[in-house]
Amino acid sequence: MADIDGSPATRVTHTAGDDLHPTWSPDGKYLAFNRADASGHSRLIRMRLSTLAQTAITASGSHDWAPDWSHGNRIAFSRVDSSGYARLYLVRPDGTGPHRITAARLNDKNPSWSPDGTRLVFTRGGADDGDPEHLFLVRADGTGLTQLTKSDSHDLEADWRP
Repeated sequence: MADIDGSPATRVTHTAGDDLHPTWSPDGKYLAFNRADASGHSRLIRMRLSTLAQTAITASGSHDWAPDWSHGNRIAFSRVDSSGYARLYLVRPDGTGPHRITAARLNDKNPSWSPDGTRLVFTRGGADDGDPEHLFLVRADGTGLTQLTKSDSHDLEADWRP
């Protein structure tokens, strides 16, 4: 973590895994992130910043990454499930209630919550790196899927304006 005033960063994790894609809880007391291990698996972790205590949100052996914490206290993330494709899932910060919200035969990744917590913008791409990737919008319940971009480029990692 680092302040915007240029002061030195403070390391908050000390593991052999790669800790990636941090996202703040609405109250600023927690971070959620994904931890990738040497076996190629990645799971979601929640950290209480006051103590640096860490709790797993999703199971070991999973392929979960790129969490985004909503103001409504839900976490959206990408998971490569048994289909072999990355799908968008939602879970509560305590790890309960995980459920899938997209199911295309394409890779859905990098979700970002709308400020009101009702929709997600995300990247949908093909099965390999040569296929274009586009930005899509979906309601948190999985309905109302809308394609936002249509170019032959890779449109990645959109975020909402406050």
